Amino acid sequence: MARKSYKTVVRKLNIYKNLPKKVIRGCVQELGIELIDKSPVGNPALWKRPAPKGYKAGHFVKNWQTTVGSKASGEIAGQDKSKRFTKAAVKKVVKKWDCKQSLHYTNNAPYATALEYGWSTQAPQGMVRTTTKRFNTIFKKSLDEQRKIINK
Repeated sequence: MARKSYKTVVRKLNIYKNLPKKVIRGCVQELGIELIDKSPVGNPALWKRPAPKGYKAGHFVKNWQTTVGSKASGEIAGQDKSKRFTKAAVKKVVKKWDCKQSLHYTNNAPYATALEYGWSTQAPQGMVRTTTKRFNTIFKKSLDEQRKIINK
């Protein structure tokens, strides 16, 4: 009987040992997903001005780059109108991240700053500023999710 209790305690302790990383990863991943979800995929029908020459819907979303250690440099070619591939890239980087180095979300599209400060009718309050305001809520959600797993 005592042996079974000991194994249960050891199992629970191992769960708690990894809890901080799981909470941080969950929070950081959700922040990245929210940035992408809030990012406009251009709809020229909603614009006050015509689309710029060479405009490609989904290019801004494609340029959300998740990196560890240092910020991404350069712009990525292509589009991701569905946002699916960019979200998958966030999840892949965060899953491998050891939580010791800095993790960066960078968007190097030339009009990123303009979009953040109200250029788009689809995201008039921006993406970064509104997501940052929700940090505490997102962190608490991640913590609550891990608590549910522990208490199973």
